[in-house]
Amino acid sequence: MTHRTLPVAERFARMPLFAGSSKRELDSLARLTVELDVEAGKALTSEGELGREFLIVLSGEAVALHGGRQVATFGPGDCFGEVAVLDHSARTATVVARTPMHLAVVAAQDFDRLIEQVPALAHKVLQVMAHRLAGPGGAVAHPVGA
Repeated sequence: MTHRTLPVAERFARMPLFAGSSKRELDSLARLTVELDVEAGKALTSEGELGREFLIVLSGEAVALHGGRQVATFGPGDCFGEVAVLDHSARTATVVARTPMHLAVVAAQDFDRLIEQVPALAHKVLQVMAHRLAGPGGAVAHPVGA
């Protein structure tokens, strides 16, 4: 069975973000996702626009731009869009597909429900956010007023 034909819950199980998640948790996540294929060059999020979905990269690569400057890249197993979805705010970056991509997309209202039903996922998403804040270019690395 090729990686692409595995059920999405099994693909999630192979990702570090979901390591240690139970089958029930992975199945809950899979039920709330829509799989999407996009071409290289497609804008997946736009800085300043309201965030309406959380995205998980199943294959391909994307680049995140903040103020026109590259701040991150995303590949298989990475996720983005959590900040805007968690606080119902504007996107903090524009994310553009660098290659053709296959994504799992969770709508904001489903993400809220998922976080309530699977608290372990909330913890994992917070870890991703903390890592980004502390990393090069993050708010901790470059505090306001510094």
